[in-house]
Amino acid sequence: MFDIMVIGGGPSGSHFASGAAKKGYNVALIEKGQLGRAKCCAGGLSGRFLSEYRVPPGLIEREIRKFKMISPSGEKTELTFDRTAGVTVNRAEFDSWFLREAVDCGCQAHLE
Repeated sequence: MFDIMVIGGGPSGSHFASGAAKKGYNVALIEKGQLGRAKCCAGGLSGRFLSEYRVPPGLIEREIRKFKMISPSGEKTELTFDRTAGVTVNRAEFDSWFLREAVDCGCQAHLE
């Protein structure tokens, strides 16, 4: 019997499951798909995220210290930061790492 069932083992589901398990709840994490699948445009982590989680260095592909934005009209704007504003990661590896973190906190993962 579980106190909480989390549907979806991506970063949000794994994060919630970890937090609940750390608080002593008996948590089941259910994922119908196979984790570790590639996802386009979903590998960016903000500086705020990095301030709360220690992402293993091996998962980080690039540090983000500069943004270049181009509007539909062609107007360009660049922002440069004096520190890391974020990083990019391989989403498949990141999802798997986050799920392992949830399991390490006591969550029971059920993958199909």
